[in-house]
Parts: sequence; structure tokens; C-alpha cells
Amino acid sequence: MRKSLGLAAAVVAALAWATPSSAETITFDTNGGAGGGQIQADLFDWLPGNSLLVENAAGTKATVYFQANLGTIVVPGFDTLNDYQNGNCGVGESCNFKAVAGFGVDITPIGGNTNLFTLDLTNPTNFFKIYADTTGASDLSGSCFTCGTLILSGTATDGGGNFSVIGGADTNGDGIPDRALDQFNGNDYPGVFTVRGTGGTTLDVLVNSVNASYFPNLIPGTTLSFTNTSQIAPYDQANPSAFFSNNGVTDSNEIGVGSVGIVNGTTNRIVAQSDANTSFIGVSAVPEPASMTLLGLGLLGAAARRRRTAKNAK
Repeated sequence: MRKSLGLAAAVVAALAWATPSSAETITFDTNGGAGGGQIQADLFDWLPGNSLLVENAAGTKATVYFQANLGTIVVPGFDTLNDYQNGNCGVGESCNFKAVAGFGVDITPIGGNTNLFTLDLTNPTNFFKIYADTTGASDLSGSCFTCGTLILSGTATDGGGNFSVIGGADTNGDGIPDRALDQFNGNDYPGVFTVRGTGGTTLDVLVNSVNASYFPNLIPGTTLSFTNTSQIAPYDQANPSAFFSNNGVTDSNEIGVGSVGIVNGTTNRIVAQSDANTSFIGVSAVPEPASMTLLGLGLLGAAARRRRTAKNAK
């Protein structure tokens, strides 16, 4: 296992946990102004998706890529039956939503297998985008996360986080973790194993453009906080992605699982299952600059808790 494993893992799994001071309800148009699509939204709950880390040779800097499909849009109240399900606006309508992001980080070890990292503004990769499409993207192939209509675009301005490696199974004593990377809907990568880790970060993002047909009360200049928990292994809620977009525009132009080697977490390229949510703050100030918070909570997420509690109660 490479000496800088803790450094590498620190970034890929970390898009972390944060709680906004006071979330607000926004107006969102699920079918882009075509009529009958406006809803009130408390939270965008993205499905578990993927992150990819590409670390430099020294293990001091890295670029992180993220992609996920939307799961639900949580509406005010506690009745989950009223939540908007991704794509639920009619066949052929552009109401399947997906998010892609990319940013650079500086990595600093703080002892043991724990590391801190901060946003690297010298890295030319810096984007956050939401797309609307007639169909969803594929986690397994990593294709079409940039297909469709761009409805929000921004760049990161500040942020940081942490990550800890928590081990890797080696039950046969051969020195290679024998935990399969892909444990979701069958193993699509039978020759790829992985170590384990957990962590996260939060990033402030400046919104550069919005499509008012979808976001009628958000404007450029909005500040958002992009946060998301990730768990490096195993993938048990999503398929590991074969490809990513490295600029938020071109589809499937960065190799994912095929570039991590036999044991994910032991080279300078690492994939991780990621989970994120989106909430909003200060929207009532429009036409004054509003602020939007992307809140990634993984299993601790407010929407995730509510969703899973409702399922368990059935």
C-alpha cells in the first residue's frame, strides 16, 4: 500500500458534511417553464453517485471530479409522497436532472491516516453544473452527465475538509485487500478491490449563470456551499463509473475505474461512492443576490434520514 494512501484518499471521498444556518423554500420549475411544472422545493436529494481523485506525483495536490443523478426534490412538509421524483413530468420532457463538478485541492497530513485539504484556486479545473435532460445519466458507464440543457453553472471560491483511511480487508493474508469495489447490483469489476475510508468537505461556489425557466428566483452572483459525503468503499448504493467529465462540458473524457489499478486506494487515481443534497438560503432576497447551499450528508442527510425513516415505517 503506497505511503501517500492517506493523502490520496483524503480528497476523493471528501465532498463533507455541513448544515446551513437556515434553509429556505425556493420555486423550481421541473419542466422548464412549459406549464404546470412549478413546485416549492426545500431540498434537492441527489442519488448516490461517484467521485474521482487524480493526485499529483508528490501527493500534495489533486483534482476531484463528481457526478450524480437527482433522486428527489423534497417539498415543504413531512409527507414524502409529495416529493418530486426525478424525471416525473412526462415522457420526452427535460426533467431528469444531474450534477457534475470538478475542483483542485491542496492536501496536508495531520497524523495517522487523517488528512486535511483546502481548495486550490491555482488549479485550472473549477466547475459546478446542473443539467436537465429527457433521460438520466448512467453511473456504470459514466455517460451523459453533461447531456441536455445546462440550467446552473458556478465556480468554487473557498472550502476545505478532511478524510481518514479506516482500513482494508485482507482475509487471506496476501497483502491485497480482498473487498470487492463494486457490491451494487452485481460486480461489474470482478478484478478490482478496494481499501476503506470516510470523510468530507464543504466548498463555497459562486453561481455564474442560471436558466430562469428552471430557477425563476435565482440570479448570477448567488453563493452556494457544495458539500457531499463520500465513502471510498465499497460501492453498495451505486455503480462505480467507467468515465467522468473533466470539464463539465465534454461527456466521458476522463477514465474512472479503469485507471485505479487492482486495488482502489493504492495509486494516485481513486474512485469513491458519493452522496449529496442541495438546500437553499436567502432566496427571499431576490432580486438582491441570493445564496444557495449544496448540502451533502450521505447517510446523515436530512432528506436521507426522512426518506429512510419513512421506508422503515412501512
